[in-house]
Amino acid sequence: MLIKLYPNQISDKWDAIGSTIEKALPPMIVNDPESMNNIFLALLEEKLLCWVYIKEEKIGAIITTQVIEDIASKQRSLLLYTAYAVVKLEPADWLSGLELLRKYAISERCKSIVAYTKLQYMANLAKSIGGEAEHILASFPV
Repeated sequence: MLIKLYPNQISDKWDAIGSTIEKALPPMIVNDPESMNNIFLALLEEKLLCWVYIKEEKIGAIITTQVIEDIASKQRSLLLYTAYAVVKLEPADWLSGLELLRKYAISERCKSIVAYTKLQYMANLAKSIGGEAEHILASFPV
């Protein structure tokens, strides 16, 4: 079961939540204290949402999301900003969580759910439900 956390819950458990988010930052984010502080503030302002997947009465995963809008097309997408499994999750667990996020994305007028991953398992999961995992993110320092 996927549950959205409220800002006071995030604030109370920030040490655990923050360290989990750090393990799954998108590839273009530099992990430094300023970035983590900004992420914390975004969560408190609900610009970034935090969700926990509960499995057998324990936290199974922590996921953060944000609605992003493409400036040119004006299309909105739900970005899975971070996703980190604390315990082993089965494909059915991930699919259950994605179904709730799909409903949330629809309520936010999003056209798609997008994510960065370097895990072939997650790419295969996306493909198994009709998604694609074909693009390569190229990044270089400036």
